[in-house]
Amino acid sequence: MVSLDGSGGIVLMVTLGGRASSDLAGTRASLIRSAEGGWHCLIEPIAASGWKDVYSPEGCRS
Repeated sequence: MVSLDGSGGIVLMVTLGGRASSDLAGTRASLIRSAEGGWHCLIEPIAASGWKDVYSPEGCRS
């Protein structure tokens, strides 16, 4: 999903599923671009039964 965040930024969000490991299925990963052009990522392991923080890419918040 791609959306505008209301302040001129952009959010790219995916939810892992399908053939993803059950440890990861249901995790939402977002890349967020601010109106000023900076990027950051956010990992939300909401429904991931076996999530471990070591799965997060370096520099991403969870």
